[in-house]
Amino acid sequence: MHQRLFHLAQPLAFEMARESGATTWEPGSLTTEGFLHLSFAEQLRGTLTAHFATATELLLLEIDPERTADALRVELSRGDALFPHLYRALAFDECQCQWLLERRDSGWIVPDLGATADADFPQGKVL
Repeated sequence: MHQRLFHLAQPLAFEMARESGATTWEPGSLTTEGFLHLSFAEQLRGTLTAHFATATELLLLEIDPERTADALRVELSRGDALFPHLYRALAFDECQCQWLLERRDSGWIVPDLGATADADFPQGKVL
């Protein structure tokens, strides 16, 4: 898979899980739906709008697609678009990078994701 993969998490819950000594991240969707929700870069704007309307900050995690390929499926989801889903817990060391996203009155402030960031996900801008 050549597209970058991202997961959005509540910062406090993610850090508490990591600090607890756990080796994997297991959000509620793993129990209720059987998978972790992921997004491609061009889907992040819609994911933030559809699922995080009341959040003020989130962790944006970039996931290693090669290390998660064993349990990764791309399936029809919101708006009949193809979304990546991870059908197991996410090992903390499968997160390549993480950024804190903050919401302002005008929208989400996105930090610089690096030179290889997808052009469809503007950096340092409001979404």
